[in-house]
Amino acid sequence: MAPDLITLTLMGDLHDRPAGMGEEEAQLAVEQVVRTAQALYGQGRVPVRLLLDDAPTDQVLGVPASEPLAAGSDLEVLAHVSLSNPSEGQVVDNDGGLVVDGAGNSFEGNIVITVQPADGSDVVIEEPTIAGTYEDRLFPFAERLNLFDLPPGDYVVAARTDDPTGEDRFHTDSRRITVVD
Repeated sequence: MAPDLITLTLMGDLHDRPAGMGEEEAQLAVEQVVRTAQALYGQGRVPVRLLLDDAPTDQVLGVPASEPLAAGSDLEVLAHVSLSNPSEGQVVDNDGGLVVDGAGNSFEGNIVITVQPADGSDVVIEEPTIAGTYEDRLFPFAERLNLFDLPPGDYVVAARTDDPTGEDRFHTDSRRITVVD
């Protein structure tokens, strides 16, 4: 039976925000702790009670924490696109394909995957794919790219959400890879 509460003890002087840390940054730091605890214990969206040095606390980094904390809305605290593969620095043979996958949420589900030389010259591959939309979560996507025509070198693989407004309000995640012959 899964527990209905995760209790996590943090150590150190974490009651107040350190100098130079803003309120939003502190809230995101606490959010990351909550999401990491939930992922580590595999309990989904179970609330997380935070203790400081094994004692109850009313706040962590200045963020209220007297009650168990729930993870925030995915679309309010996460980037709307996140790459899982390729990994940063991955070496890829141009005789084969490259699987690009991750999770995203975009207008009409549209995610665009691009590959361009690391020197910033023109995009050499642009492939649309579909994730999902209209729910407060990220949806998986995967696309296999053909690298046969790419000369050896360093490239940036990026995934970005769609922005129908034309105001460049999109989310992007990228990885640098090395293509070999």
